Amino acid sequence: GLALGAPQDQVLAAYAGNLDERPHPFMSGGRLYRADNGDGTGIAFLTDGQAVISIAVGEMDTIRFVNQCG
Repeated sequence: GLALGAPQDQVLAAYAGNLDERPHPFMSGGRLYRADNGDGTGIAFLTDGQAVISIAVGEMDTIRFVNQCG
């Protein structure tokens, strides 16, 4: 499974085709990857551009709000 410190490439491989990718809202060079489960829940991975530094799981509306990325 994916955990903190996992390479960014593992996120891309695990969720290929089901990711919303955006720049990290607070870290230059970082990325935000969100995967929607289709039932209103999902998971978000924030990276520093190379490795996972944060993971959020729950309601997609909450994930969007917390990460300020509509």
